[in-house]
Parts: sequence; structure tokens; C-alpha cells
Amino acid sequence: MEPGHRAIECKSARKIMHDAIPTESPDTALEMLRTAAAKREIDDVKAAFLMYVKACPEVTYPVMEQMFRHEKIGVYLIALERTDGSVTLTNMDLQGNLDRKYTVTMRFNNQPSRPREKAVWPVTVEENIKRLADAGELVARGIPQCNNCHELGHSMRSCPNERIERKDQVTVACQNCGCVGHRMRDCTALRVNRFGCRSCGQGGHNAKDCTEIRPE
Repeated sequence: MEPGHRAIECKSARKIMHDAIPTESPDTALEMLRTAAAKREIDDVKAAFLMYVKACPEVTYPVMEQMFRHEKIGVYLIALERTDGSVTLTNMDLQGNLDRKYTVTMRFNNQPSRPREKAVWPVTVEENIKRLADAGELVARGIPQCNNCHELGHSMRSCPNERIERKDQVTVACQNCGCVGHRMRDCTALRVNRFGCRSCGQGGHNAKDCTEIRPE
């Protein structure tokens, strides 16, 4: 971590740790990719893909996609437009650069598998390669978002802005004491027996047999 700025202001590439990834030569990793693709084992494909990236840390998504086509490996890297809208997530490329525009998905087919994907799918092979140059894996940004002002960089507890009351905010009410602001599991009041007397709340008798004096 470099001093002098906050995480939200950082423009440096994120350091990617490959320690947990087995070390293989590029040729071995590529052959493992080929085998996994033939068996259509997506987890094995992703594992071999990471082995290749570890062996060739400067490789990019466009280069990998073009190599797959040249080697006739049945795996496609498709760059999709984001639709989630979350500011706490970002696209990170293979070198750790954040805020890439498109999200990379790994498929066994170069056509959309669901109707809703058509709107965000690249129209041509050339467009996909161009997108892959500005694409990455969707990862957590690592920066909190305030639930009060919705700004990045701080939590609601440390929000410097005035507390915003939202009319559409869901009100939490306790099913034990009836108070607003906490749930039943956090209630400190005496737990009411839901199967007990409706008059005093105690178990062992019905309301018609209750001997407790009801409050006026």
C-alpha cells in the first residue's frame, strides 16, 4: 500500500497474488486448458486459465481469446456490458487494473445462452476483441458504501452528512414487544409466550380462566 492517499483515490493496479495457483509451464497449462475444454469442465478450464496467466503475467484477455481461436480450443472469452449498477463492484483485468468497462465471462459457446444477454452481447468478433481490451473480472472494490448518503469511502456510522429519513425505508418492528427499531432476536424485554394467555401472556391457562387483573 502506497501512503499519501485513500483507497478510494488509488489509481494503481491491485497486486494479484498467485501463491495458491499451481506453477506450470505455459505449454502444460495450455494443454490442460485444451483437455478441460474438450470435457466441458468449466472449473478445470478456469483453473488451467489461471495457471497460464501465472506463467505469463503480461498476457491480456484479447491475446488469450485470439490464442483460443488459433489453437481451436472450445472456450470463448466474451466481454459483456455491466447491468448490475453496483458501485461497490468493479471489473479488474489480468494485471490488476480496476474500473474496466466490460465484464469478462468464460463460455463454451460464442452465442448468448439467454434472451436477456442479447442486449449486452458483442455483435461481432471484432467488437468482442475491442471490448476485451477494456474488460476484466467482476470483483469487490474493497471500499464501503454509506447506507445514508450512498457515497463511497465511509460507512453510515461515520457519515459526515445529516441523517436522511427515507419514506420508502422498511421499518423493523419487534414481534415480541411491538417496538420499532429492533428485531425479536435483539429484544431485551421479557419474552412473551405466543401460545399463552392472551390477557397476561403467561402459559398454562386461557384468557377466560385468567386470574390476573387486567390493566385499565
